[in-house]
Amino acid sequence: MKKTVLGLALACCAALFAADKTASIDADSMGFIKDIEESAQNKNPLPDFKYSEDAPGTALKIERSFENAPPLIPHSLEGLVPITTD
Repeated sequence: MKKTVLGLALACCAALFAADKTASIDADSMGFIKDIEESAQNKNPLPDFKYSEDAPGTALKIERSFENAPPLIPHSLEGLVPITTD
């Protein structure tokens, strides 16, 4: 019985060492990050955003629609590049 258990243990150890010989994949070749970076370089970059030079608190305040309503933030698409499906 002891010889059988010892033989099985040695066989398992030998199998583990034999399994270590498999080919590994290089970490740099995995994933899609490289493809995404290359495609991003080929597209036109967005234009630089110009922040308003007005002092904080001097912008137009929109009147709240009801008491205790959260402040309204105006959202405008003026000056943005056209939004396309490409």
